[in-house]
This record gives sequence, C-alpha cells and structure tokens, in this order.
Amino acid sequence: PSPVNLCGSTPYTLTADSDGTGDYFIWSTSPTFSPPLNAPSDSSIVVTTSGTYFIQVGNAFCSKVDTVIVNYSPPPSVGVSIPSNTGCAPFTATINASPSNADSLVWTFDSAGSSATTSSTTSQTFTFNTPGNYTVTVAATNEICPNSATSSASIVVLQPIQVSTLTPIYICNNDP
Repeated sequence: PSPVNLCGSTPYTLTADSDGTGDYFIWSTSPTFSPPLNAPSDSSIVVTTSGTYFIQVGNAFCSKVDTVIVNYSPPPSVGVSIPSNTGCAPFTATINASPSNADSLVWTFDSAGSSATTSSTTSQTFTFNTPGNYTVTVAATNEICPNSATSSASIVVLQPIQVSTLTPIYICNNDP
C-alpha cells in the first residue's frame, strides 16, 4: 500500500469504506488484530503516530484485511549564525544555517534588490557593496510539511574608511 505521509503529529482519521457490505471494522497495529483500536461498529480511528495500521472488515459470511502505512515527519527547523556580522563596505559575510528535517533551504539576502537562492548548502558567502543594515533570511522546507521554518540574522555594513593625506606645506622656495 502507498503510505500516508503527514507533517508533525497532527491527528489524522483513517476510515475504512466497505460500500455498505461490512458489518464490523477492526483496526489494530498488529496483524493478529489484538488489541483492537476501536469498537467494531466504528469504521474510523484517529492516529497520531507513525506505523502500520491493519483493518479487518467483515460480515457474517466473509472478511477482508488491508493495511495502511502512516509516516509522520517532524516539521523543518533552521537556525542562522554569522561569525562576523559587521564590517566596512564592501563587506563579505559568511552565513551558516543549521537546518533540521529540511530537504532544501531558500536564502534571501536583503540588499540593493533582494536576491534569493534555493540550495541545500548550509553555508553561503555574500558581498554587501553598499553601507546599510541588511537582513539575511533562511527558510527550510521538506517534501511532507507544507510550511517552512525561517530564521533571520542582521548584517551591518559601514562606510569604507577614507584616508586623506595632508597637503604639503611649503616653507620657502616651494620646498616641502
């Protein structure tokens, strides 16, 4: 049977449909149907954990057994760290992501015109050319969970240092 893939631990209802031919329904996590998870008159159960669920549907003359595989996946999470988040323009920062249960990451670098990159790489380097305050956001996603997890960090880019030398002072005869 095809598995039912679910995110987190959201309760999910498994329902057996016998098109009116079944008089009893027995759900269990054991192929011997002991212990049952429901009253025989209930065709549905609510599950919150991964596993193989067995269903036996029958009447006074015959019965049929089937299985449903339920897979719960934890939702993704992500953290962001920047070893050095302040510098003078142009400032090149290395941003590290620490994802969990993620298939891909979407990096957004807030600079003169946002730039987004989809990758599974957990470290990115980006150069900020203009002084200002910026935000780097990383979103983590996976195939099963519809919502992504995000984390952000700030970058401060300062004006570059300007160095000026003094104009020579002439004392006499244009000699410095």
